[in-house]
Amino acid sequence: MSNSSHLLRYWHSWQSKLDTLVRTRKSKLRFPNMREIAGTRNPACPDVITYGLEEPMLILDAPQKGSSKRETKRLHIMLDGGFTFKESAGHPCLLSAKCNLMMFHPTVNDESNKLDLELVDALHFDVETPAGDAASKGFHPFFHVQRGISNKHDDLYVRQIFAKHTDREAGEVEVNWDAKDRIGHPTLRIPTPQLDLFSVITMIVADCFCNPAEAGASAARTGGSGTPAEVLFVDLLKLLTESGNIVRESLTSQSLTERITSAKLMSAGHWYPEYA
Repeated sequence: MSNSSHLLRYWHSWQSKLDTLVRTRKSKLRFPNMREIAGTRNPACPDVITYGLEEPMLILDAPQKGSSKRETKRLHIMLDGGFTFKESAGHPCLLSAKCNLMMFHPTVNDESNKLDLELVDALHFDVETPAGDAASKGFHPFFHVQRGISNKHDDLYVRQIFAKHTDREAGEVEVNWDAKDRIGHPTLRIPTPQLDLFSVITMIVADCFCNPAEAGASAARTGGSGTPAEVLFVDLLKLLTESGNIVRESLTSQSLTERITSAKLMSAGHWYPEYA
């Protein structure tokens, strides 16, 4: 089976587990398909392929944090991303990856049914190619996060996506972008572990849906599934790290591990291609 087939199968294995988990907090999941991104193949490297979401994934009415008891303050979360990998290579085959995360506070006008979205935060995660690769970017940490919004996710695009998945017209959705210039310096790259689309989804679930105080409680929220979110999260962690996840380790991860192992020290300096 090709790596693209493995990736597609693995992506869809997340749908039911994630849907069950988000429903424990009365949230709703809009889970898109994944496909090859047209126009990304390079004739000089026919074995290198890029897959991404057909449209962003949405988690509607997510709690702001797992321990929150309030039902009024909710988030509409939008995730987008993709992977560039070698189609026929063994593991690891992942060359690079991107993920975009946007969070909004939603308000619905009771009379007009208009949806108002207030931007709360926007983050962009990168998995760069390893040092020495022709596409490697100087002075960029191999794995990093930046504040800011991608050019793809402009006002019209965001309104259309939320309109489609909330049974509205684009004109019935309005986005308040006032926070756009206040959420942080867009070119400050903060080193991270490998945070690809799957890892970022896991991070959101942990922070928004899991409450440490209820991890062992029999009365923990189950949303009708019979299983607490905190238990479902452990299943998600196993899914994230299983061998079926062909992008769980990138070539860059392998390179970084070798650096750290040989140096017998874990330092932020190892995250930069200039480290010798």
